[in-house]
Formats: sequence, structure tokens, C-alpha cells
Amino acid sequence: RSTLFPYTTLFRSLDKAGLLWALFVPDPVWAARLASFFLGCVVVAGAYGGMTVGRKIFFVQGVPALVALAVTLAG
Repeated sequence: RSTLFPYTTLFRSLDKAGLLWALFVPDPVWAARLASFFLGCVVVAGAYGGMTVGRKIFFVQGVPALVALAVTLAG
């Protein structure tokens, strides 16, 4: 385990909480904005991880978040 582990766990927990929160917001516009924000955070984290740790992180974390963000914005 690296010292990075507690921080990544916290970050992932916050993102999951934010995306779950977006599922329960009754206003669809507000829910889409909330989901977009948290998906954007995942994209940024994936890009940063891809640049600093390994390219695989971007493809495992960033690309699926980009796809989900595109679907959210298109819907």
C-alpha cells in the first residue's frame, strides 16, 4: 500500500456519493448538472493519474467517465 491509497479511497468515495446524490435529485436539470460535475472530477482525476502514474489509469478511469459525461450532456 502506498501513501496515496487513503487519498484515492477518499476521492472515489466522494465521487460515488456525488453521483448517487444526483440519482435522487428530483429536478432533472439540477441532477444532470450535479452528475456532470462529479463525472468531470473523475475525468480530471483520470487524466492526472494517466500523466503522473500510468497511461492505463486514464483508459480505465477517464475514458468511461468521458463517455458517461457525453451521454449525460446529450440527454
